[in-house]
Amino acid sequence: MQAGMPLVLCMALALLPPRLAQCLVLVDSTVVRINPIQDVAILEVQRKLVPPVLDCGVSAGDKYYVHGQSTQAQADATSISHGMVAATELDAHSHIRGDIVAGAGDSGGGCFSVDTGKLVAMVVGSDTRTNKAILVPSAVICSILSDLSATLGAAGAAT
Repeated sequence: MQAGMPLVLCMALALLPPRLAQCLVLVDSTVVRINPIQDVAILEVQRKLVPPVLDCGVSAGDKYYVHGQSTQAQADATSISHGMVAATELDAHSHIRGDIVAGAGDSGGGCFSVDTGKLVAMVVGSDTRTNKAILVPSAVICSILSDLSATLGAAGAAT
C-alpha cells in the first residue's frame, strides 16, 4: 500500500456526508482486507475523499438515515431511508439492530445521526426473519481500522 493513500470502509458511495450528497463519484479501489466476522471490507482508494466524522456513542432510540441503494430498479443511484437504532447489545458478530427494512442495495450504506450528521453505523445486511437492518456500529469500525493501522505500521517498520 502506498503511503498517504486513505483507507475507507466498503460503503461504496454511501460514505459521503449529507453536505456532499450531490458530489457522488466513482473511484477506483483495491480490497486491502476483508473481515468476514463483521462482514466489512477495507478498501484503498486512488484519490482523496472526505471521510465522515465517526460517533462511537450510539444508543437505542437514536434516529439515523441510511444512504443506500435499496431502490435498485429505479434510475436513481442512491436512496435515503430513515430509521432508529432498535438495539445496541452486540451479537456474536459485533452487530446491532436497526428498525428499518434493509434491502440488498443498502448493504455497505452509512448510517448517519439525524441530530449530528456523524456516522454511527454501517448496514451489513438484514435479519432473515424480519428483514430489519443489521448494523456494524462505528465503535467496531474504529476498532477494525485501528487493528489494520497497527498491522500495516508493523509491516512497514519491518521493511
